[in-house]
Amino acid sequence: MNIKKLSALLGLALGILALAWWQAAQRGASEGLHSGELMLPGLREQINDVTGLIIQQSEGEKVSIRLNNGQWQLEEKQGYPADGGKIRSALLILADAKILEEKTSRPEMYSRLGVQDPGTPDAQNLSVTVELGEARRDLIIGKSAMGNSHYVRRGGEAVSLLVNQSLAVEANAMKWLQTGILDIGAKQISRINIQHAGGDTLTIIRLEDSGDNFIIQDMPDGREPISEFAANGIASSLARLNFEDVRRRQDSELAGSTSIAVTTRDGLLISLSLQPGSPGWARFSFSQAMPGQNEEIEQQVRDYSARLQDWEFALPGRRADQLRQHLDDLLKPLN
Repeated sequence: MNIKKLSALLGLALGILALAWWQAAQRGASEGLHSGELMLPGLREQINDVTGLIIQQSEGEKVSIRLNNGQWQLEEKQGYPADGGKIRSALLILADAKILEEKTSRPEMYSRLGVQDPGTPDAQNLSVTVELGEARRDLIIGKSAMGNSHYVRRGGEAVSLLVNQSLAVEANAMKWLQTGILDIGAKQISRINIQHAGGDTLTIIRLEDSGDNFIIQDMPDGREPISEFAANGIASSLARLNFEDVRRRQDSELAGSTSIAVTTRDGLLISLSLQPGSPGWARFSFSQAMPGQNEEIEQQVRDYSARLQDWEFALPGRRADQLRQHLDDLLKPLN
């Protein structure tokens, strides 16, 4: 190899090394500005001072959770209590997220990371506001990135950031609620009476000698149940009962509703009004089956009433259908 070619190769190698050094220096400068810093400095120390969490999806869904008299309430569900544990977990994720590196500050490039301003056409992101009394911390959560990370942009700042957390907050109101209503298993129940709007009734009871099975009371002459287990599905309908939607209790009665009275073995009476159709909206009330001095049952009445009596709940279709069964549904057809 002659001297001329050797010099050319040496020059090319030096040029590549210089370019690599420059890129590394630029990347290091970018990372060094914020790398390792908290995305929302000071938020962890202020967790107990948070008074609101607002999540707005660019496409329109919104969740507004605010602290009212010590209770987290969801405005989109007329103030129904939100799950404080879920709220705290979300705030801690936001508080602990750290910056990996600084990204673009050019608005025309925001769409690549999903950090456009809220309301920008075709935006696919979330805006999050953490309220601290009169103060607020705003954040735009853009696209997820490799390695459980996310692109974000803080309110009032042009620069976008890559952070080390998957910021999985949702603008779905139901995700922020504890959806459990009751958890009363069949073994806790002694009697269920179902009164339909048309006047027909169905009563099932559990006798001491019937084991775990419920029997149909006042069986019509000449009729038989479809099986010895026919009524058990009704009795299990209050076990782990959740709602699919919730609203404030309305002043008017639920038109065409089925009235259901469930008596537990320890003397709690649960009364339901269940609307026909889907969803099946239900309202609950509680009392002692045998009024007296049973303080334990009276405390259950107070606790259930305080939590449920001001609300109506959309029950899952299968549970609603179980509670709306007619006597004929449990009997063999007539020959």
